[in-house]
Amino acid sequence: MFKRGWLVFFSVILLIYGIIILSNCTTADQNNNNGFQLYQLDVILSEGVTGTPETGTYTYEGEEIVYYNFSLEPSYFNLVVTFDDEEVEPSGTVTITSTHTLRAVATPVYDITGSWTMNEEYDDGSSFSVTLTFTGSIQSGTVTDSQGGSGTYILNDDNSIEFSLDHTDVIYEYDGIFEDANAMGGDCKRIISGETFYGTWEASRNDQASLKKSAPGSKYSTNE
Repeated sequence: MFKRGWLVFFSVILLIYGIIILSNCTTADQNNNNGFQLYQLDVILSEGVTGTPETGTYTYEGEEIVYYNFSLEPSYFNLVVTFDDEEVEPSGTVTITSTHTLRAVATPVYDITGSWTMNEEYDDGSSFSVTLTFTGSIQSGTVTDSQGGSGTYILNDDNSIEFSLDHTDVIYEYDGIFEDANAMGGDCKRIISGETFYGTWEASRNDQASLKKSAPGSKYSTNE
């Protein structure tokens, strides 16, 4: 009886030990592939960016080299690619050493053409509200207002705006930036009889349903 009891005891110990070893081997198989640790790479592409890898979560072995290549779609600019928040080239390679994030972000080019309602105020207490009509390309063209003024406009690569309106005895000059696809604003000046008055302006698009793109920005002048 005594020997049989010890035999049962040792059998139980061996069984428990075997289960522990099997459990450890199973865990190792899940975490390793061919002896290498596995890590995740999260790829995030904003609207306006195309390339590979596409948006998603990928699994790679440790020290594996991953090739990437991103570019801009039409009507976007300022492609910024980051690897774990450090800016990198739009195409190249990254080495997987832990869990990483590869992100590519683009900024939409806003379309200024069309009809806008503009309100402006000057330091002499005057204020005006007019309808602006921009005609031309996204980058440049002509602008007219509902009080007979006309001039030209330029949209810069950073979505900042410059335009002017000439009246018979008054010249208006404006600079600013888009707040989003349907709103813009900034600083302005009114030049009359050799005297200059300074002010601010803001405008909203009259046909917002026609716009497709929107992104955050500032309504204030780039001259701040």
